[in-house]
Amino acid sequence: MHFRSRFFSLLGLSTVLLQLTAAAPPALPGPSNSDGSVQCLALSALLGDKVLYPNGSMYMSSVQSYWFQEARLSPSCIVRPTSSSDVSTIVRTLAKLRGVGPNNTFAIRSGGHTPFAGAAGTAQGVTVDLGAMNQVSVSADRKIASVGSGSTWSDIYSQIQPMTLSAVGGRVAPIGVGGFIIGVEASAQSKSDLFAALKGGSNNFGIVTRFDLQTVSMGNFWGGSIYYPSTTIPQQLSAFNNFMQLANFDPNAELVQAIGYISGVGSLVSNGIYYTKPIFNPPVFQPITDIQPQLGSSMRLSTVSDFVTETEQSQAINPR
Repeated sequence: MHFRSRFFSLLGLSTVLLQLTAAAPPALPGPSNSDGSVQCLALSALLGDKVLYPNGSMYMSSVQSYWFQEARLSPSCIVRPTSSSDVSTIVRTLAKLRGVGPNNTFAIRSGGHTPFAGAAGTAQGVTVDLGAMNQVSVSADRKIASVGSGSTWSDIYSQIQPMTLSAVGGRVAPIGVGGFIIGVEASAQSKSDLFAALKGGSNNFGIVTRFDLQTVSMGNFWGGSIYYPSTTIPQQLSAFNNFMQLANFDPNAELVQAIGYISGVGSLVSNGIYYTKPIFNPPVFQPITDIQPQLGSSMRLSTVSDFVTETEQSQAINPR
């Protein structure tokens, strides 16, 4: 889905380096300096228990919460900032210790939903987990939702839904706003101001700590999923082709069609159907909803929060 983001706060990589004490660091749990944990020890001295080590339950909880098993790496430590000031401390410290020790890499995590290893974590070094920065606030005029970069879309939807507001974003509850929003391309022709700002940044311009999202008015609307046997595939493809014709375009309609296999069930077709108005079975979807037989249906009037949670529950955490 397309989204509009008016503002995000960046903390640049400053050339002003934090002066770390020359005294020996305090005794801390976790790996020794020889394991490449100089950065972790320095961060512990500054941020205390916001730095997590492999022998701790919170460390394991963070690692296991990645959606895909391939992405569950084991950094020397995980640091969980709770403010922009903490993020500034982390950036300055890592800049000061750049290149020190064998395992001096670092990575940034928002939601941790990307499937491949290294997208939101590091196998060694420091992973900066922004999950504790998940605050959500709405401006007085209700036009802007300011969200921390560790928020998930379920955090946002659930907090602004009572105001009959929403924001255009992810359709699965645990997706993080960071990876979803900042996957942008910049060039001299497109987003030229960002392109100029990034020159010389070596792709490490800064860490986003807040996004300001334009809100939209949104109450209950019609949506859900319908499941069919694979014998309906010819009808499904014909209906999908009809839905995609320009003459049938409806800006309120979204269709996600999937053909798959479930052990013990066999091949089937799933249609995720959403219409952003409280209208039951609008004409644009009737060629699809009329297909029979149907194995099951969850079509109903409900909220964004409810629909994204349903989508999450239908997608088990990848065990691979």
